[in-house]
Amino acid sequence: MTSLLVNIMDESKANDVLRFLRDIPFLEVISQEGKSFSRKPGLLRENGELQMASDFDAELSESFWSGDHS
Repeated sequence: MTSLLVNIMDESKANDVLRFLRDIPFLEVISQEGKSFSRKPGLLRENGELQMASDFDAELSESFWSGDHS
């Protein structure tokens, strides 16, 4: 099974969107309104899924800020 998370930006349209999705026969719509997710900083790094460049915190060049990339 594959999950799809949909963030509806205009709350007044949420019921219309959910009604539309419920009419699609191969979808199961589960409302998660108000459900909070806990986050753990550094989790991807701990699992080796994220690697930062060694110069991540280095100063950015003047050409970066000025837009002159010639």
